[in-house]
Amino acid sequence: MFEFYEFNTLNICIVLISIFIIYNLLGRIFNEKENNKKLNIDHLIFAVLFSFIISLLFSYYLTGNEEKLLDDNYWDPIGET
Repeated sequence: MFEFYEFNTLNICIVLISIFIIYNLLGRIFNEKENNKKLNIDHLIFAVLFSFIISLLFSYYLTGNEEKLLDDNYWDPIGET
């Protein structure tokens, strides 16, 4: 189903960076009144799920380019011009 997805270092970086950004944004939006710096598990789980979705979309975008098949024979000599 997800033949286009390969969990490589690019996707790992996308997941980690987006987890950090989303978690901080959720913390600023929902914890404006409280000044505590506790770990909020709900925000962290949401950030992880949303970051994997972002990684899937990014991988799908990268593999969406058309692949061109070779239509020439590799062993044919190059014609001299």
